[in-house]
Amino acid sequence: MRYCYSLMLESASDVNSQNLAYLHDRICFFEQKPQRFGTQYDNGNMYPVENAAELNTLRAQMQLPAVEPDRIVDAGSVKQMYSDTLESDSDFQLWRRQAGWI
Repeated sequence: MRYCYSLMLESASDVNSQNLAYLHDRICFFEQKPQRFGTQYDNGNMYPVENAAELNTLRAQMQLPAVEPDRIVDAGSVKQMYSDTLESDSDFQLWRRQAGWI
């Protein structure tokens, strides 16, 4: 994942920074890891982020709007959120397996 991210950064001048942020976070979501830029939500709730204190600074760097602090979910809850909402979705788990995420 870090390798892919560094490759994406090398091409950042050719890629919209917001798209780069969304892609990075989506990959984190599929890998059951905290996201970096706070772009992924589940049922209106933010999927947990790596660093809640730095989130809006990182978002500003990627030209994304700030998120209200009470909407930010800390990474400590990533496994709980994932097990509560996604582990029970058999179609999603099948797709993740077929796509090679798990």
